[in-house]
Amino acid sequence: MHEQADRDCSKIRAPILDKVKTDFNVGQRDRCVELGWPAGQEDAANWTDPIAKLKEGILTTFGAYVTVCEEEIERSEGQRMLPGWDFCTFCILEVT
Repeated sequence: MHEQADRDCSKIRAPILDKVKTDFNVGQRDRCVELGWPAGQEDAANWTDPIAKLKEGILTTFGAYVTVCEEEIERSEGQRMLPGWDFCTFCILEVT
């Protein structure tokens, strides 16, 4: 009975997981991952790959954000001699 319930659940879960992966995985990057281990085989080593991918995703996103901020600051700093340049906006960019 338990095996039948697992098969039924996997039939429902597979299309949903495919839809989520289609929506969130962009290019070659895995932004969506399914975690599931057979009962009784829960081992701390199983978490190594998902945690590594999570760290990589966080660092990549943070790095991209920092790059965009640095480019915006450089752009704003390069325009400081133009009329209408605002020091307050520049300071807000530098602080964030």
